[in-house]
Amino acid sequence: MNSTGIYIALFLSGSLLGSAATSYYQANTGQLVLGFDHNADGILDERLIGVEGSPQKVMIDRNFDGSDDYIMFFLTTGHVSSSTSDDDFDGIFETESSFVNNQPSAVRVDSDGDGDFDLIQYFTYGVASESFIKNPATGLKERKHLYKLGKISKTYKDTNSNGVFDLECIYDFFQDETCNQLATPISNDGKEGVGSSE
Repeated sequence: MNSTGIYIALFLSGSLLGSAATSYYQANTGQLVLGFDHNADGILDERLIGVEGSPQKVMIDRNFDGSDDYIMFFLTTGHVSSSTSDDDFDGIFETESSFVNNQPSAVRVDSDGDGDFDLIQYFTYGVASESFIKNPATGLKERKHLYKLGKISKTYKDTNSNGVFDLECIYDFFQDETCNQLATPISNDGKEGVGSSE
């Protein structure tokens, strides 16, 4: 199927799903654009841009305010490579995500706008596996969460901001925690297996 056929198929599937869709070809760039107006206000809320049948990026206005707040980028193979998002809808893209085989592999968030990621979450085959929370003042990791089936199963904490995890908390099914001081504190800089070099 040629690129026009792909976009026509997408257009038709969008129309069948009840979203107002439009597509057009930009002759000067060779790009095909497919757009959806999800809330039927006459403004495209989602735009897919591609060249020669391959998507390049998708731009989405999730809160319908007229500004894109989620952008997804694609490899030439059609696989998702990364995304960036404005998750508090303030006009600043603070979240960056990377993908492997169309599945999230890492999400990094700069929640205070200082240019340093203070929340970092890793995924294994698209499933949350661990995350770190950094102290914005020191840049040190103060928490490491391990996940099982979407819930936090264990947390390591640096309770005195000295660069080592000194408290381990285990969580039950209801997320009630049992915490114990670690007999041997573990470095949170990634050198001893509990931290990450991120």
